[in-house]
Amino acid sequence: MLGTPLNFEVFLLQDLIHRSAINTPQAIALVSEEQCLTYQQLNDFVNSVAQGFSDLGVKRLVRVGIFLEKCPEFVIAAFATAKVGGVFVPINPMLKSSQILHILNDCNVEVLITSTERLPIVESVFSHCNNLKTIVLKGSEEATTHVQKKFVRWASLAKSMSYNGQHFGIDSDVVSIFYTSGSTGRPKGVVLSHRNMVMGARSVASYLENNQNDILLAALPFSFDAGFSQLTTGFFSGARIVLENYLTPHDLQRSIISHSITGITAVPPLYMQLITIDWPKSVSGHLRYFANTGGKMPGEVLKKLRSIFPDSTPYLLIRPQHRLTFV
Repeated sequence: MLGTPLNFEVFLLQDLIHRSAINTPQAIALVSEEQCLTYQQLNDFVNSVAQGFSDLGVKRLVRVGIFLEKCPEFVIAAFATAKVGGVFVPINPMLKSSQILHILNDCNVEVLITSTERLPIVESVFSHCNNLKTIVLKGSEEATTHVQKKFVRWASLAKSMSYNGQHFGIDSDVVSIFYTSGSTGRPKGVVLSHRNMVMGARSVASYLENNQNDILLAALPFSFDAGFSQLTTGFFSGARIVLENYLTPHDLQRSIISHSITGITAVPPLYMQLITIDWPKSVSGHLRYFANTGGKMPGEVLKKLRSIFPDSTPYLLIRPQHRLTFV
């Protein structure tokens, strides 16, 4: 946007990327196995897909479900939905068809973003989703289905003209619905506003002291609020985010070492796996911090992590205003 000040205040979710695209357009924003995007490229994709969504009828408060692994398309879809005033709904890629059906119907998803690889998991539920109008497919393979829904290729959306709509959102507008794990019943949708997400990013970036030199590992699912927070925190700071769809702790180790990761946020079960493998001493030289969320970290696990990464600062995100202290 011509004339936008370099230090303009962020109020809406999509402003996180837009501001960094203005301040540091050539800085790397996202890294995945298949793609590396600068902030300028990421912002351009968000604008293009936003126009594509607008052409599909996505507007204020329309729900857009995203059933993908961690990939640039997931990120772009979420922020493009926000840009046109819609509400994105991250869906855990590990869920089964019946669980996905519940989420799609519970919040009246009208557009679903998924891939040709994941289509067989979800196509059986489409006929039970009266509100679902359009399925956007990522992938080059031809999908064969007998479901009477509108199908659109992601590639065609990504080639749309830059968004030229006139949506003017405010920070109290709903931007996302995250679903709980459903451990005590059916998953429940937690409604979040732009303000919730932007202020959360500001808060986390502040106490983790995130900055443009950080390289953050996105290890947690984006359907988990702490997982998506790696995006908002990183974009707020102008940091680089490495997307990791790991299968083993060794996968995470390779990413941490090869990308010189400076910060990681994970849950206790994941840390319990990471302490079982051998780590080179050099890792602690670039890993500035490791943060725990989603439950109490056992003392023995923390002790082992501190011995593996002696120069890294541990944070406990359950009480975000405090670093871990030891007697």
